[in-house]
Amino acid sequence: MKRIIHYLLFAGALLFSVSVSAQTQEITGKVTDVSGQPLQGVTVFLKGTSTYTVSNNDGTYSISANPSQIITFTAIGFVTKEVTVASQKVINITLEEEVFNVEELLVIGYGSQTKRTVTSSIAKVSGDEIRNSTVTSATDALKGRVAGARIFSSNNTPGAEPTILIRGGSSISGNNDPLILVDGIERDLSGINPNDIESMEVLKDAASSAIYGSRASNGVLLVTTKKGNNNSAPRITFQADVAVESTERNMEYLGSEEAITLMRKRLIQGPHPNYAYANNYAYSSGNLTSSKYSLRTLAAGESVPAGYLSMDDPINPGTTLIFQDNSWINESFRTAIWQNYYVGIDGGTETIKYLASVGYTNDGGVAVGTNFDRISARANLDVKISKKLTFKGGFDFNKMNTNYYESQYQVITRGLMTPTTQKLYYDEGQYAGTPTPGYNASSPTPVFYAYYNDNTQKESKVGVNGILEYNIVEGLKAVAQVSLFNQYLTGDTFMRANIFNGTRPSSSTLTNNERQKVEVYASYNKSVKDHSFSALAGYSYQRYDYKYLRAAASDAASDKIPTLNAGPTKTDATTIKNAEVMIGYFGRFTYDYKKKYLLMLTFREDGSSKFVQGQQWGFFPGASAGWVISEENFFKSLKAVNNLKIRASYGQTGNNYVGYYDALGRYA
Repeated sequence: MKRIIHYLLFAGALLFSVSVSAQTQEITGKVTDVSGQPLQGVTVFLKGTSTYTVSNNDGTYSISANPSQIITFTAIGFVTKEVTVASQKVINITLEEEVFNVEELLVIGYGSQTKRTVTSSIAKVSGDEIRNSTVTSATDALKGRVAGARIFSSNNTPGAEPTILIRGGSSISGNNDPLILVDGIERDLSGINPNDIESMEVLKDAASSAIYGSRASNGVLLVTTKKGNNNSAPRITFQADVAVESTERNMEYLGSEEAITLMRKRLIQGPHPNYAYANNYAYSSGNLTSSKYSLRTLAAGESVPAGYLSMDDPINPGTTLIFQDNSWINESFRTAIWQNYYVGIDGGTETIKYLASVGYTNDGGVAVGTNFDRISARANLDVKISKKLTFKGGFDFNKMNTNYYESQYQVITRGLMTPTTQKLYYDEGQYAGTPTPGYNASSPTPVFYAYYNDNTQKESKVGVNGILEYNIVEGLKAVAQVSLFNQYLTGDTFMRANIFNGTRPSSSTLTNNERQKVEVYASYNKSVKDHSFSALAGYSYQRYDYKYLRAAASDAASDKIPTLNAGPTKTDATTIKNAEVMIGYFGRFTYDYKKKYLLMLTFREDGSSKFVQGQQWGFFPGASAGWVISEENFFKSLKAVNNLKIRASYGQTGNNYVGYYDALGRYA
């Protein structure tokens, strides 16, 4: 109820256009534990952003934030804490130790284990932690929460997926993305609504991920989505999140007056002193009114035009220069609104559990010409057909639209190098009223690029899975799972006629990925007095089909028709079609004595159609062992430590991210 009131108050503020000035300020402080000892390595980040810092060895930190933002403090082994900045400039935090629940279940490959008996390296992030993060992608919610995993964004286009590196990756030049399975379906996390996630487990070492064989060298990320509950009345959940986005900090550039003073003196001392007086040079006093550069000499009897400033010429005292002082930072970036809405219903009877949800996310994009929106829907159904037979089914759909820069380097990095004396728009001539260009075609200003270019991407994903579980006898269970995942992506580009290119080039791409998977396995669990063991064996069949089509054209007669049919000159037409089949056999054996001495053995044998005949199969073993020392009688007298486990592991994994035809060689 409290959360709903907060949203209503915020919405009311928007409707009545109440303006609040938020100045970014430097926040400092110290992080300590309950005994007052400083904590080093605590992640301090601004909630809903990618801005973060880490506390020093004396527990101190410093971060820039505005009064409305929330600072989150998180560290492994401690309870996460959040504080609203408000008027505070110094925020000292005391973190409490997290109570370690050794009986918490962790999802592992084809099953689950308690934290107490796990002998390999597995990290878990709960759905509550993910849902409390103001993020578009569930991957962003992992930042700072998984030891040994580096999650970073090299592309800040709205909707772009961050990169995940688990323990640094495994390849120098190849693919380093982890294997991601959402309810057993291989896919990426784009399109998954964070509100639908129950938990995320990261299998970090080779022993835990070896059961996925040839695709697990970069680690495995297992995502479990929410389900309904038995004997539960229908429950409706509604959540609305609204946030204001802006750049966290900007580079400081010289203003026009400082740049003119510096550059005009440099020009007359350089090899081309005439550039200080010729037309169409950024720091020349001889620019005409038709030039894209505003700097020129004030004519006799002329008043300083509106929007212009004036100064004394640093190389010709007594001569008045007039110029514009345009901030390309302000023109390139803007304040945007991020919003997310989620509606879900869940419940169940004694034999049925159900959940259905719909979500909508929109990111206005802080960079001019960018934005992102996503519609997602999910349904999960569990039906107990009989005492021994259970059916589990899931459906997932999402559709995403993105506007983006084809090259952020050219548009942003080079575009921000545009002189501040350059006009935003032409005053006169053929291009009057349109944005002025950058230095050349590969250095457009963001305003120019957004005006003349349309780059849109539309993507839809559908995932369907069905599982049959049959309890043969007590402890023995057989499972059959079938899944289908389809990804359909279209991309369209169009450039209107401009000063650099009058051919109106356009292109269109279609990409289709389809994954089919069938897996059958049996598991057996048994406990005899102080001894517990389990065994699992299974078979996997997967097929991947990929199709890509691209076409391009140019020389359209008008800017009004952006499609290929308007361009008589066809400049490109290509298609790619690939298929791959993978077959695998896998197994696992676990044993423990009194939950104190632990052992796990795994294997997988994978075959792939990518490799040449005779070299298509690979064997991937894994082994790990653990000793829970805290359960020993001699250790129980040490009250300061409530859980201590030593573990060791060994495993072998593979990376089959090679070309479809690399094994066939090439013709010279």
